[in-house]
Amino acid sequence: MEENPSSDKFQFRDLHPNVFIGTASDRYVGWIGQIYTEERYRNTRSIRAKSVGWKSLKEEVLLVESVEEYFQHFSILELDCTFYRLL
Repeated sequence: MEENPSSDKFQFRDLHPNVFIGTASDRYVGWIGQIYTEERYRNTRSIRAKSVGWKSLKEEVLLVESVEEYFQHFSILELDCTFYRLL
């Protein structure tokens, strides 16, 4: 198995038109410069606290407005917040 797979193996151009690709998150800071414009989101991030078991952590996320730029790249987004807690 290759350690660094070539990006040409991940072509999605010939997918059936009824197959949609999206992600489970739209506010991921790590996508700045790839999905999100670096200049637009350089200083517009928020911190939210999370707990997993007995550990707590802080997660840096983009503001909700980032979804506008997200949908320029993806046509579908998983919303799983109701799995954890009803709205």
